[in-house]
Formats: sequence, C-alpha cells, structure tokens
Amino acid sequence: MKDMALWDEGDWIAVIALVILGVFLSIGALVAASKKPEFAGHPKGLYMLFFAEMWERFSYYGMRALLIFYLTQHWLFSDGKSNLIYGAYTALVYITPVLGVIAPDLPLRADPREVESWFEAPLSLVMDADNWTRNEVFWKGAMRQYLELDYRGYRIWGVTAAICYNLSRRLEWMEATQ
Repeated sequence: MKDMALWDEGDWIAVIALVILGVFLSIGALVAASKKPEFAGHPKGLYMLFFAEMWERFSYYGMRALLIFYLTQHWLFSDGKSNLIYGAYTALVYITPVLGVIAPDLPLRADPREVESWFEAPLSLVMDADNWTRNEVFWKGAMRQYLELDYRGYRIWGVTAAICYNLSRRLEWMEATQ
C-alpha cells in the first residue's frame, strides 16, 4: 500500500466510498440481526428493499458515468460516438426485459377472466385506419371516446383497438416519408 501522502484524488474517493459502504453494511447487519420485527417504526424488510433499490440505482447510474469516462478517456472515442454507445447501452437496459423467445409449440390459452373470445382477423383489415369507428359512451361522469372494429360479429375495442389503430397510423406515416 502506498503512503497516504502519495494518494491522489482517486485513492481518496475509493477510501471514502469503502467507509460509507462499511457504515451501510454495518447498519444493515444490525437491523437484520435484531430480534424485533421492526426498526425505527418500520418493518425490517423495508430497509432491505430500500438498500437493494439504492445500490441497484447507484450501480446503474454509476456505470453510465463510468462508461462515458472510459470511452472518452481510455478508448479516446469522440463525444458523439461515446454518446451513441451510451444511448445504445441505456436502450438495451430498458428493452432487455421485453426481448425474449417464445417456443413455437407454446400452448396459448385465453384467460376467461380477461378475454371473452379468441379469433383471428386479417392484418390488412386491422391495419387499415378507415375500418375503425370512433364511438362515445358516458362513463364515470364524463363522455369517453373509444375505437372499435367489428369483424364477423367480433369486436376489437378498448386498449387493443388503440394499439392496433396507432400502429396502423405509424406505419402509414413511415410509408409516406420514405
């Protein structure tokens, strides 16, 4: 270990971070080891939840800052390229839970508490904004608008209708701008 007189800013930051970490871990150990179900008027589990969330955020936001620093100082990327990589990292952090693989033989079953019936409609019908009708209903003291598509006696309405309609509008916009 080098003499404290030779420590630079990074050494001091590391020591301060270790001391703070030690204090938090010591307090956490005292709370966890306590026989009482509460600490300072709150359930012990609340502290575990708080510290887990705090360290998760600290790690995530700290990693973002370190990524930019590493890219610009070590790899000597330009600010623009570093920001592009940073943006990709942030996008992947948020989209990763959404990506996945569905097995081709997965049996799909509608939950009768959520879905009245299950049917297939032609994509060309659903993606054509002209096929949707706008309706109004008085609900909870106000007039509400909703979209609806009728296909062979089946109704697509509500959130599902809004998702399909908005997707069709975006696809139309993309085609028009190309």
